[in-house]
Amino acid sequence: MSSATHLAHLHQNAAKIFLPSPSYGGPVVFLDLDNTLYPVSAGVSKHMSIRMRSFVKDKLGWNGEEATAFIHRYYRDFGLSIKGMVKWHGVDPLVYDRMVDGSIPLETLLKPDPRTTQLVTTLCERYPTYILTNAALPHSLRVLDLLNLADLFPRQRIIACDYAEPDFPCKPFPIMWAKAMELAGLNPENADDRKRCLFIDDAPRNCVGALEYGWIAVHIAAADVSHTHTPSEPFQDEEDLESPNFDPSPPTPTPVDRATDPTVLSTTQLPSSVVSDIIPRLPPRESHLPWWPGAPWPSGTRVPLAGEKWYSPYAHFGVDELSQISEVLPGIL
Repeated sequence: MSSATHLAHLHQNAAKIFLPSPSYGGPVVFLDLDNTLYPVSAGVSKHMSIRMRSFVKDKLGWNGEEATAFIHRYYRDFGLSIKGMVKWHGVDPLVYDRMVDGSIPLETLLKPDPRTTQLVTTLCERYPTYILTNAALPHSLRVLDLLNLADLFPRQRIIACDYAEPDFPCKPFPIMWAKAMELAGLNPENADDRKRCLFIDDAPRNCVGALEYGWIAVHIAAADVSHTHTPSEPFQDEEDLESPNFDPSPPTPTPVDRATDPTVLSTTQLPSSVVSDIIPRLPPRESHLPWWPGAPWPSGTRVPLAGEKWYSPYAHFGVDELSQISEVLPGIL
């Protein structure tokens, strides 16, 4: 592609990005990156787990159960395992990022999906849309480029973790939601501004953190991950994907009455900072909760869900994949 053609291509896609006026009062969309813009079955998390365990073995001498215990504890307490390693073991986060995320062969794992591309393009055309990820910027740029979404997200629309920043903020803690709102031109102290934030993520605890902060949350649980989980068999979110026992093969979902079954959520999966009255189980959302200020729900007391199959106990909605958000949020696309 010639330079002139490339510049024309960038200009064409830049025109698709919604630029809000100062008086804009509609929704602002925050999309997670990994396992949201592509499926868990792509295998990125599995490769990340292998590299993480190799890193802690080489740098910290951890093996087996010891590695599992530290990785899970730091993930639980700090939002990211690397933050605990930095705080308690002096690990250089930039070296970690290069040796773990930076070494994953994304080029062999990721490819564009036409449905995702169309959906994300439409979101970017209609609303201010941001990437909000716990990954560092280099990994984020690689993923977006391989998914053919890079042109839709200029640098100022990517909210990533800055591993060079001391004690950098990350999901699911309030400081990260506040940072995202400020970068999007919203006031974190304004309750109405918080209600304008639509957050889409695959990690249950991130959805709970956003919901507790006052955002609207959509939990994506891929069809190749079981919707049924108990305290002894926790949900396969990022924490479980770090486990050496993680099995990427699709389990068979077991039907469950999600409105009454008390085992659908293990509070041990969530950091204490996001455990509140809404845990361990969230009821179906009522019609008086708009997905942005002033927007009515469809008629009825319960929000319709994708195929009416299930609702997420972690968020306002649960869907199997990103493309289904138009089903749970009528009118967004």
